[in-house]
Amino acid sequence: MAALADNGQAQEPLGSLLVKRGLITPEQLELALQEQKTSGEPLGAIVVARGFAAPATVAQALATQHGGLLKTEYGFATGFNAGGAPQAAGALGEPPVSSPRLGRAGAVVAIAEVKPKADPVVADREAVREELSMASAESEKLTEANDRLVAARAELEQRLAQESQRAASLEKELETLRAGNEDLTKWQDAVAQWQAAYGELEQRLTDRDTELADLRSSIEACDTTRTELEAGLAAEVERSESLKQELALVESRRADSESADSERVALEEKLAEVTARAEALEAEASAARELGESASDGVRAELESKLAQAADQLQAAEAVRAELEQRVAEATERAGDLGKQAEEAEALRRSALASEQAIGELERKVADAAQELAERNAQLDQVNAELEELRNAPSIPVGPWADAQKHLLFFQGPDGYELVERDGPPPAEGASVEGHVVTRISRSPMPGSDLPCAYLVLN
Repeated sequence: MAALADNGQAQEPLGSLLVKRGLITPEQLELALQEQKTSGEPLGAIVVARGFAAPATVAQALATQHGGLLKTEYGFATGFNAGGAPQAAGALGEPPVSSPRLGRAGAVVAIAEVKPKADPVVADREAVREELSMASAESEKLTEANDRLVAARAELEQRLAQESQRAASLEKELETLRAGNEDLTKWQDAVAQWQAAYGELEQRLTDRDTELADLRSSIEACDTTRTELEAGLAAEVERSESLKQELALVESRRADSESADSERVALEEKLAEVTARAEALEAEASAARELGESASDGVRAELESKLAQAADQLQAAEAVRAELEQRVAEATERAGDLGKQAEEAEALRRSALASEQAIGELERKVADAAQELAERNAQLDQVNAELEELRNAPSIPVGPWADAQKHLLFFQGPDGYELVERDGPPPAEGASVEGHVVTRISRSPMPGSDLPCAYLVLN
């Protein structure tokens, strides 16, 4: 049966002590309280009788309720430890049991040895001595139990310190995770921006590919045009050489025509002289005939002789005249042919001039085509360079640290993990840095530093 605490403070109910320490359940306490209202038995006896808790446990609870060492109907007990936590199994021994006595309501029952009646005072003294002896033995047991309690308490305090340290570490990790959630939100926004930028880059790449295909088609067209122009130029050059040869031949014929004209003029002059001489001879012959009619035979014979000579000379002159007329006709015919040839030569000259102009135009077109081809090649090189820059675009840093002036690199070096500070914004995730790959970007692990840190692993 519980005794009043000697410190004058209010006692905690026995049922509350047992439930709080996990020795009985709230349902078991409720059943015990209902039975107590009906039977009026002590609560501890009901708990023991129903088997909800051991007698030693109830004794310890009563000692705790009392505030120290207590002799109960279940024996001596010191009470639970001051920490309030339930004792581990085996931490406490069975409470000391006082002299055997008869229990109630199913409690442990011990039948005292029947002795002959003696003096009550002497019997009480003997009983007190016996109980003191047993109390001394029980005190030794209690001392051993207290030692075990001290060891258990130290172990529990050590475990409590470890758990406290672990809890502090978990709280710190929780704060880190919360900060990481904020970083995750920022990175989600950054990823969305990066995806939008990546889509724009892909569109630009598609446009560049289309433009590149157009440039290649244009270059192929320029090559075809250049080949055609070069073939046309070669044909015109060959035609120009042929025209030059024909022009030289015509010039030679023209020179021959000019000499034929001179010969014709000379022949015409000679023909005029022969004609004049023939007319003179004819006049002399007529005069001779007139004189012959009136002259003597001697004079007539002389005149006839002269007339015969004049006739021979006239015949010869006529022959010469016919020959000259034939030669003049031939010269005139040759002059006509030479005139036609001169016209043909002039046409050839004009054709040669047009051919030279066409050759100049073709050469200019070839030069323009070559210049345009060089410009297209330069544009193609520029487009290829821009495409290479666009392909390397993922390494451009995006996100909340794109404007950072400095950043940190955390990686495993030959002598252990290293933390290096660099200028500029951090590289993007997935970028390659000196044989390492950026796995993630977060805040600096150094206390008090707001620099972004790129965590690297070996590639």
